[in-house]
Amino acid sequence: ILDAVLVVTSLWTISTAVAMLMRGLRRGYGLPVAHFLPLRILASIAGLAAIIVLGLLAFAIDMRSFTQQVVGMACAVALSFALIMILHALAVGRSVSFRSLWPGAALAALALLLIQLLWERTSTLSPSLNQTYGGIAGLVTSMLGVWLAAFAILLGAFVNRWLIDRRGRIPA
Repeated sequence: ILDAVLVVTSLWTISTAVAMLMRGLRRGYGLPVAHFLPLRILASIAGLAAIIVLGLLAFAIDMRSFTQQVVGMACAVALSFALIMILHALAVGRSVSFRSLWPGAALAALALLLIQLLWERTSTLSPSLNQTYGGIAGLVTSMLGVWLAAFAILLGAFVNRWLIDRRGRIPA
């Protein structure tokens, strides 16, 4: 029964985070906040799908050779782009055309790749962080990584809104 409680708690936490991100995306596009229940249902589905897809990607990528690293990074960027496009589309609904979402999603996917590469580089510079600060260091650095990823996704929404405003097609 404890496993079931942990799974439900984890899914609730993930759906809360995705719902907050979707609210931020709607604000970035200048749209009103969506109703709680539809937003929470969409966030739960999107969060669960993202976990499954990213988990499958983690199993599929083998980082032994340089070629495998390049192919793995290309797959990760393509998958990130697709997930961010879907997240933007779910957040804004039909208020913004699907074609207007790709520049910000591409920017966010590339930003996520840059965050990952910088993260790997800095983690090799300080391998004794866990020895110095203990297990809490992993929690704090993970939280920082999630914050940077959310910032990159929201930055993509603001870039899309700026491009839409420049073209003269304001969606709200």
